[in-house]
Amino acid sequence: MRRNRLKNINTVFLLGAGASYAISLPIKGKASEFTTPLDITFNRRLLNMSPRARKAWIGSSIDKIKSNWIGAQKFEELGLEEAIIKRLGNYELLKAIHPIKLTGNSKTKSKCDNFQYLNHLSHLIVELLSRCKQNTRNYAERFAKHALGSNDKREENRIITFNYDVLIDDVLLDKLKIPKNRLYFDRLKDGQDASDNRKTKDKFAHPYLLKLHGSINWRISSQDFENIVNGNIASDDKIPIWIERDKIPDPEDDVSPLILPPLPNKPITETSIFRYLWQWAFEYLHEAKKLVIVGYSCPVTDSFATSMLSQMYNMNLEEVVIVDKDSSALDKYRALMSGRIPKRTVWTFYGDFVDYIENH
Repeated sequence: MRRNRLKNINTVFLLGAGASYAISLPIKGKASEFTTPLDITFNRRLLNMSPRARKAWIGSSIDKIKSNWIGAQKFEELGLEEAIIKRLGNYELLKAIHPIKLTGNSKTKSKCDNFQYLNHLSHLIVELLSRCKQNTRNYAERFAKHALGSNDKREENRIITFNYDVLIDDVLLDKLKIPKNRLYFDRLKDGQDASDNRKTKDKFAHPYLLKLHGSINWRISSQDFENIVNGNIASDDKIPIWIERDKIPDPEDDVSPLILPPLPNKPITETSIFRYLWQWAFEYLHEAKKLVIVGYSCPVTDSFATSMLSQMYNMNLEEVVIVDKDSSALDKYRALMSGRIPKRTVWTFYGDFVDYIENH
């Protein structure tokens, strides 16, 4: 990885859920069904989602998420990432020490395994986020043009995101006409049946947008998704991944969305595509002259991200911009990067992503 490092990188934008929330929040400031949820409200939004025409699976998947939950608190009382980690951990514990709770008897209902649970949950996440839209001020479009709106900016800037939604992606693909293989990664296929062979002209070493937890428009086979979730995949396996922008598969199909919240068994380090994306994220952070962090709070549920930020070493970094509702985020990142960046680095704070976009 080091020999292919992207030199002369200028700005790296690191986006969390607060970024998508801000660019989809109506101008009057009240969240709607078109606003991407924050982590803490995600589960309630999922369970309250109404089925729509030709998608009868939505109701049955919501029922499965409710009935197969394992935990003292209700699913909807937790944030999405915390709920996933608790469910997966509780299932593994019960499977090891009290399997009757899972296999079922006259007094207890059987519980689906972690792959089945995550598979239904991931389909619901795709359905929910596919309904979200940028607000009428077109902040997603304005940010996309600010970050990667010209060839010069694409030479110098990169976006790293922990978000699954495609509010910014759609602008980059449709408005700015960035090829998907350069935007995401060069092994992304056009469809499930497309060839796995990659032409020399399609190779691109430095993706513009790194989606570290996957994307609602990426697809893999359900068998590959199960292997990733269960940790049964060789680290050098090249998993076929394709883009699908229109159709959301049924959970009973043989196709699954490729979205991966922070999982206890950390498939990020075992799965070649995620290891590739995280390696490049680390390289971009290492080389950037300016770092803009928007709406990402480094939650304890994502220790891998915290490790990446705390272990970056960048003596070229001239400015760090923190965009967050909570001003304490500034002190948090100062402490996290202490000793890893120059003391002369300038720190700038914005309390709102809208303010940042309006000023740039």
